[in-house]
Amino acid sequence: MSCPRCAGPVREPDLMHAEHRCLRCGPVAPLHVPERINDEIMASVVERMAADPDPTGRLRMPLWCPWPLPPGWTLTGVGWAGDERAGVRATLVACAGPAPLDGGPADLIFVAEEPGVGLGSRFAGLPGPIPVLRWRRR
Repeated sequence: MSCPRCAGPVREPDLMHAEHRCLRCGPVAPLHVPERINDEIMASVVERMAADPDPTGRLRMPLWCPWPLPPGWTLTGVGWAGDERAGVRATLVACAGPAPLDGGPADLIFVAEEPGVGLGSRFAGLPGPIPVLRWRRR
């Protein structure tokens, strides 16, 4: 379990705090990443998300992954941010394979998250939990 914003350690809720918290970022939805990836782990992640539907019965958070994977590509990781109280608030799927243009290595990370989780900003190298896009005029 780690912080979705900075990858630092996350403290469990206790008598003084009702939520998980990072020493640097404050209250966070803890990021859970299995050590290995296989069919059973993917099925357990999908099962965990299906157990947390919204009031209409739909999944709250998508788990994006191209399927079938392109030739030579493999699923290299999966993760989710959240806890039992708040449910799944962000998902992450990582894939690797040959680059389509030059044949070298390529990595893809698919992130789906609620505003303020900060997982997408972390992997994009942007500061803060919500990315601020600034357009430059040339």
